[in-house]
Amino acid sequence: MRRGVTRRQFLRRALGGSAALLAAGRWPQMVYAQAGAPGQDPGVRERSPVIRVTSPKVMDPYGAVDREQMFEMIDRGLMGLTGKFRLADMVGVYAGPEDRVGLVANRAWGLAADPNLVELIYLWVTQSGVPEENILLWDGRSAEYNQDGLARRFVEDCTVIFSIPSLYAHWRLGMVGALANILGLLRDPEPYYQARGQGIGRLWTNPVFRRKHKLVIMDALWPYFGSGAAYNPELRWRQQSIMVSGDPVAIDVVGRRTLLERRRLHHGRDWPLEPPADYIEEADTTYHVGYSKKDDIDLRDVWL
Repeated sequence: MRRGVTRRQFLRRALGGSAALLAAGRWPQMVYAQAGAPGQDPGVRERSPVIRVTSPKVMDPYGAVDREQMFEMIDRGLMGLTGKFRLADMVGVYAGPEDRVGLVANRAWGLAADPNLVELIYLWVTQSGVPEENILLWDGRSAEYNQDGLARRFVEDCTVIFSIPSLYAHWRLGMVGALANILGLLRDPEPYYQARGQGIGRLWTNPVFRRKHKLVIMDALWPYFGSGAAYNPELRWRQQSIMVSGDPVAIDVVGRRTLLERRRLHHGRDWPLEPPADYIEEADTTYHVGYSKKDDIDLRDVWL
């Protein structure tokens, strides 16, 4: 149990020996293993909190991440979401020593969730006393899938799931964020791409996934706002934010608004996403995965 660990001790580990996981190209042991605030009555419609933490110091001019500053961002975001102050108590809202915690990070080439963010979340989870061998990082491989095409051993063997998506415009879905992150667990995501994302919300209603999914921590450090199949690295900007929420719909609504604002600034006029990523609203109105209306979302900005 590490319930007595201080932020200083955590940072010493995060900035020191644990970085060998990345340097050696290794991840913690792989095991194939509902939106909303934990314990919230599903019959009570409360506003979904989305905490957006922004720091101009988290990246240098070349894109290198300051891990200490990133930890501070995660800490402040989860403090705001959980109402807890101690590291172990924040984690304890979602998981305990007996849990197998699955981390589903975006792995898209060039646009993946920052590995420093993924590793710091991995270390953060250990503060609840979850054994490191019980932290399950999806590595994109499975031999068996359930009836919805989801990697069976991951969604069935883990007891808690956290999503770590990255935010970017996508020429077939409109945008990729929290909801689309589930496509990484699919045997064949192509039908969802062909349908411009329609039906993604239905995947989230899979009982073995939805009841276990507790938290989204979104990488919005350096989003891509471009359009079309050809990637243009000049159409990225330093937002230098992360966002946290228990509601994948609400956090995607905020993410889409962020992309549209940047596209408007770049073009000098409205530049809609194409397709419009309306699978986000469908996830609310048809599948009741989360909240998509502005009045139902409580966006809180934290600046470091």
